[in-house]
Amino acid sequence: MKGFSYKYKIYVLIAAVVMAALVFFGLIYGWVARSNEAVANGLTAKNQEYAEVLAEEQSYELGKKDLVTLQSKQLQPADLFSQDTKVVKEINTLETLAGSLGVKFNLSVSGTVKDAPKVPGVSSTLYTVPYTVTLEGPFDKVINFIETTEHLNFVTQTNALSMGPDDKGGVQATLTSAFFIKP
Repeated sequence: MKGFSYKYKIYVLIAAVVMAALVFFGLIYGWVARSNEAVANGLTAKNQEYAEVLAEEQSYELGKKDLVTLQSKQLQPADLFSQDTKVVKEINTLETLAGSLGVKFNLSVSGTVKDAPKVPGVSSTLYTVPYTVTLEGPFDKVINFIETTEHLNFVTQTNALSMGPDDKGGVQATLTSAFFIKP
C-alpha cells in the first residue's frame, strides 16, 4: 500500500469499518435479538406458571380455612341439594358457563326426577339425574369449563371424562355426570 495516498487508505479503512458494522448489526444483532426473544418468552411462560402455582396455593389455603369453618357448623342437606326437579337452573348455569368461555356445548339429560334412582346409602329422598355434556373448543377453555364445574352452586358429580382431538384443531370432551336433586 505504499503507492496509495493517505486519503485513499482512509476511505478503505472507513469502508471496512462500515462493512464490519453492517455485518455485526445484520448477523450478530439479529442472532442476539432472537436469543433474547427466546429467553423472554421462556421467562414469560415461567412467570405464568409461577402465578398459577401461587393462585393454586392461595386457593388451597382458603379451602383449608373454609373446611375449618364448615367443621364448626352443621350443614342441612336441604341447603346443599337443589329442589329444581326439572334441573332448568342447573342446565342454564352450564350453558352460560360454556357460552362465556366460547366453548361449543351440548347437553343431554337422561331422565327426570320421576324415574331417577335414589342415591344409595342416603335415608332422605335424594335422587340422581344423569346427564352427558359434550364440549368442543380450545384445550384451555375446555379444561377451564371442567375445573369451573367443581365450584358450582349446586351439587354435581362427574363419573367419566373422555377427551380427544376434534377436526378443528381443538379438543372434544365428553363428561358423564349426575345432578343431585331433593324434591
